Amino acid sequence: YIADCLKRYASQRDKQKGEFFVHGFTLAMTAQNRFYRPISEQDTQAGYVDIFLCPLLEIYSDMKHSYIVELKYAKYKDPERRVEELRQEAIAQANRYADTETVKNA
Repeated sequence: YIADCLKRYASQRDKQKGEFFVHGFTLAMTAQNRFYRPISEQDTQAGYVDIFLCPLLEIYSDMKHSYIVELKYAKYKDPERRVEELRQEAIAQANRYADTETVKNA
């Protein structure tokens, strides 16, 4: 969904700004969610989560899940194997973050 919104609403000039633009755009998109509070660069014992979606437990006390959004930026001309490398890296990072006390407590 976010990738489709980036394609639809961002200009070519926006896209040239790279990973920082994508991070800000994604943070803005997740901030529209009424069930989760997005926290940018959440510090964990294993590093920094790009965006941590923390449930609004003070409103929705029965929510059981939070979400980790780990962004990787591939250039337009990167080969598919590079995209796969980035995907695997993001999965490993998200799993490492998910295993921290910071995330488990949230």
